[in-house]
Amino acid sequence: MGTRTKFSKDFKLKAVHLSEKSDNIKDLAISLGIDGALLYRWRKEYFKREGKGEIFPGVGKSTGILDPEQEELI
Repeated sequence: MGTRTKFSKDFKLKAVHLSEKSDNIKDLAISLGIDGALLYRWRKEYFKREGKGEIFPGVGKSTGILDPEQEELI
């Protein structure tokens, strides 16, 4: 079994904000190098907790594995 990738709170927030402007969330997820289901889960958590305390309170870390094209999107 592989190691789970952890994403920073900042990455998640930027991905969610980009998804609000995107016509195709699955394509956006692919361009960010993440699974579409993961982005949908982040969106669900974001909208559920918005205005009710800290969003993405976990201890995610920046993976440093984004290529320059992905960094440009974020």
